[in-house]
Order: sequence, then structure tokens, then C-alpha cells
Amino acid sequence: GRDTLTFMNKKAVITQKDFSPLTYWVRVYLFSHVTKGTAQILKIQKYRNDFLDKFFIVASQCGSEMFYLAVIPFLYLVFDPMLGRYINYTFAIGVLLGNILKNFFCLPRPSCPPVWRPNRTEEVLDCRDYGWPSTHSLNSVSLPLLTLYYYFGLPWESTQSPYLLLFVYTLALIWSSSITISRMYLGLHTPVDIVGGIILGFFVLYIFVYVSAALDMWILTSYYVPQIIIGFSIVLLFLHPQSNQTSYSYTESTCLLGWIVGSILGTNLSASYFFTLYKSLSSSSSEGFWFFIMLPTLRYFLAIFMMATTYMITKIVLSKILRAVNLLPKERLPNNDLSVTEIFFKFVCYSSMGFVTSSGLPLLFDATFRSVIGL
Repeated sequence: GRDTLTFMNKKAVITQKDFSPLTYWVRVYLFSHVTKGTAQILKIQKYRNDFLDKFFIVASQCGSEMFYLAVIPFLYLVFDPMLGRYINYTFAIGVLLGNILKNFFCLPRPSCPPVWRPNRTEEVLDCRDYGWPSTHSLNSVSLPLLTLYYYFGLPWESTQSPYLLLFVYTLALIWSSSITISRMYLGLHTPVDIVGGIILGFFVLYIFVYVSAALDMWILTSYYVPQIIIGFSIVLLFLHPQSNQTSYSYTESTCLLGWIVGSILGTNLSASYFFTLYKSLSSSSSEGFWFFIMLPTLRYFLAIFMMATTYMITKIVLSKILRAVNLLPKERLPNNDLSVTEIFFKFVCYSSMGFVTSSGLPLLFDATFRSVIGL
């Protein structure tokens, strides 16, 4: 069936012959903790009430991929472009790593029943794939801590007030805890999934902190970015494990790779113009409501509209072309059974959004708002 959770809860699905000996025994160890984790989730769910149900559903959505794809354009176009790029790269690395491991070990999510889950679709709950590791937990650790590192540096080396550091790190802890606990409270992950995501989150953060400056400079300045990043994405899609059953991980990785490739190509192309508008605004003598409230708000909502429009136009035009030459099936295939053409289709659609966000919109805003405000 197409119900991933129901499907994966059948013990007969995964056999020893599907894995190498080392992978199989690692999976056996993790699977034992998944089984034990069901009892721990049931203990957590004894404290269920209407308020916590609603709170943790919202918290879970704040850790979803769609949430970050809505936040990243805000950072790119309104708040801080460099932070937007850093968050974008870290987010992509974390989700791709998590999806690869999910399809590599094929560990199930908690069985429902006996655990409770909200009466929502799997798409809304973001649980259309395997369980370990939890990418929600991974991102809830790596991205807030990256943001704090970006502004304050390492806490033991920071010159900021200790009270300020205590305050911002407490907020980060509350944010991360709310998301990680929500995934267990809603019956979507076991503790071993959460722990795995947290460990990987620190690992991704540690690696990115040391390569971020060099990576960002290379993307902004190298002439070889397009060839290398497109070639790398093709190799990664080829090597990415695919489940022998219905799992959304590979499809999600395809879409995310398209997004990150498009945004990197756009950043590389428009590097010499990227900060023009921000410098103009900062050097302008004009102040007030327009510059600090209306202009950023208008930029953001126009960006979301343009991203959605670009995606829909690309999807409609490309699908008509591919179907006209019989390269794209008229009916949607299961996520684990994507053809090369469908992979290309999803990749290009999301690439268009990433490119528009990182290149087209900054240049459009630069030209439009310069003429409007007379800069």
C-alpha cells in the first residue's frame, strides 16, 4: 500500500539479505531500541491534553522542511543574506544526510496503534519516510546553534554579556526541546531516533562551522561552481540509497538538491550585485516606517508569491513538454519508483525556486525599489 507507516510496521518487509553484515547488525541494535521506545512514548502520551496536542503539533511544524523553506527567503532577502546562505547550506546538508541514513537503515517509526497520532495526513505530520534519524531533531539543534555562533561566536570566547548569552541559549534550548519532544509526543519518533538526530545535528554543526567561511567564499567567487555543484548533485542522486518500498526520503532529497543547487547557482551568478540594495538602504538618510516595516514586509511576501509562481510555471511548462514527447507518465508513480525523467522534473522545478530566491529576486528588488525610492 501507499501508507508508509502501515507498511513499515510489518516485520516481514525487511530481511537480512537487504543489508551488508555490518549494516544489518547495526540495524538490529537500533531496531531493538525502536521497539523499546514504543513503551517510552506511551508513557509520555499519558500526559496528553488538548493544549499539549495543539502546542506540539505547532512545534512539530516549526521543525519541518517547509517551515525552513519559508524562513530562508526571509533571511536571504530581508534580514541577513549571509546568515541566510549559512542556514540554507546547513539545512540542506543535514536533511540530505538524514535522508540517506533513513533509506540506508530502513528503521520503522513507532507502531500506531498502540501509540497515538493526531488525525492528520502523513504529509502534514511529515512522516512519510523511515524513522531513524529524526531530521526534525537534527535541524532543531544545528540551525539555532549555528545562528547563535554566527552572532556571538563560541560562548566561552564571546565578549557579550553573560546574561545575554544565557538568555539566547535558553531560547534555543526551549526551541529545540519543543521540537524534539513534539516528535515523541505525537508518536512520530522513538527516543533513539531523537538521540540520533541530535548527535548528527552537532556533527553537522561542527563540520560546517569550520568550512562555512571558505565554502561561502568559494560559492561567491569561483568560476567552476556551476560545473562542480551540478556534477556533485547528479552523483549524489545516483548514490543516494533508495528504499525497496514506498518512502518519501529520496523524493525529498531530489527536491532539496534542486533547491540548493538553484540557490547556489543564483548566488554565484549575482555575487557582485547581491549586497547592492542593502548597502543603498544602510547609506540612505531616509528612515521611518517605510524602511523598517513596510519595505521588508513587502519584499518578503512578494518573494513568497514569486517563488510559488515560478514553481507553478516551471512545473506546468516542463510537464507539458515532457509529456508531449512521452517522457513523463500521466499518472504519479510511487515515490520509490521515480524514473530518471521524474527525478529531472522535480529537480528542475525546485531549482527554479532556489535560483529565483538567491538571484532573480535580489536583482529585481534592487532595480524596482531603487526606482521607487529614488536611490
